[in-house]
Amino acid sequence: MLLVPVVVIVVFGSILLAVGRYMGQRAREARAVTHLVGPGIASTAEVLEVQDTGLRNHRIYILVRLRLAVRGTADFGAFEAETLAAISPVQIPEFARGKEIRVKVDATQRSRVVIDQPIR
Repeated sequence: MLLVPVVVIVVFGSILLAVGRYMGQRAREARAVTHLVGPGIASTAEVLEVQDTGLRNHRIYILVRLRLAVRGTADFGAFEAETLAAISPVQIPEFARGKEIRVKVDATQRSRVVIDQPIR
């Protein structure tokens, strides 16, 4: 009789722990992708796809995953990249498919791209 409540508590606690770790990992990924370690190389990119991650920052800003076609510069050729950005609902139309946006590319790791225009 006493074993059933203990099992339920252990299972429920394990689920909460797993969900907490998952959400924490997603938040760390979002923070890592929105900041460059060093100076970035300015460029522009076309938004190929916008995907809502289902996460919100401060209950207002929408965390979206952007797939971008980054334009080449004198420092590098054109390439595709993905990045996360916490965007104000008011600014969402600025990041629609086909829009041209300003970005910065990490000089040491070109796959790291961050938004270089107002997102809030």
